[in-house]
Amino acid sequence: MYVVSTYRKEITSLITDTVAGWDAEHTTKKIEAHIGRDLQFIRINGTVVGSLAGLLIYTVSRGLGA
Repeated sequence: MYVVSTYRKEITSLITDTVAGWDAEHTTKKIEAHIGRDLQFIRINGTVVGSLAGLLIYTVSRGLGA
């Protein structure tokens, strides 16, 4: 806690500058090379969970008469 509270601005600056210096295309290729196969499962799970959440919200709002 001490380090974070004392050096908050420096830590934020370091992370911001590091991410800002990344090349988007190169970073994307590196992530896909290291994670690769799992990305497809993440996309599928995101779609399924998002769809179920949307269906639940729609059902509850219709049930409440909105």
